[in-house]
Amino acid sequence: IRILTDDQTDSTKRPIAASIRASIQWLVDGVQPGDSLFFEFSGHGHQIKDDNNDEDDGMDEVLLPFDYNTGGGFIRDDFLFEHLVKPIPSGAHLTVLMDCCHSGTGLDLPFVFAIKNKGETNTNTNTNTNTSHQTVSGAEPTIQQKEKEKEKEKEKEKEK
Repeated sequence: IRILTDDQTDSTKRPIAASIRASIQWLVDGVQPGDSLFFEFSGHGHQIKDDNNDEDDGMDEVLLPFDYNTGGGFIRDDFLFEHLVKPIPSGAHLTVLMDCCHSGTGLDLPFVFAIKNKGETNTNTNTNTNTSHQTVSGAEPTIQQKEKEKEKEKEKEKEK
């Protein structure tokens, strides 16, 4: 078990960007079928401009490490997918708990989850990454999400 907290004096045990990245690498190193891994981030999440054009909304979701504003930078969803999700082999299990804003898409999983009602729960198995993803959100739908839902409803009406 590795726990990073902001009250530590040893920088390797603080939730700074370098320690979070190193801990993710430590977690997935040597993972094999049958293993169960757990990653939790409780802190701040945010969105910033997508830097590689892989986001439909043009925004990357990011974790804000303790040192994000003093040189540590953000931890992008692209990094989390490449270094936390993608290395998991078939038969291994990864549970991720992200207690932060913009966590619903924070792993950059290749499927879309739209929040329809406050407190909705959705489970989706993704065969491309050998992961099972469950999202529980108490967040209100954003204006952008509401607009997308209205557009989809209009498209369905046109098809009829």
